Amino acid sequence: MAGPVRAEVLDVRGRRVTTLADEGFPAGSHELLWDGRDASGASVAAGLYFLRVAAAGEERVTKLLLNR
Repeated sequence: MAGPVRAEVLDVRGRRVTTLADEGFPAGSHELLWDGRDASGASVAAGLYFLRVAAAGEERVTKLLLNR
């Protein structure tokens, strides 16, 4: 279903590291890439992060493991 999508990377304390998407997307599959940087462009430490995606009235969270 087409509509607005918000995708954020969060640290283990739930603080937003960066926003990968905050815009409308057409229906279908999409790919977002995270380069391991925060919102200011600085590299973040290796470790556990979370990806939170909100779309179509639903929110899902999944684990990310960043290795350096």
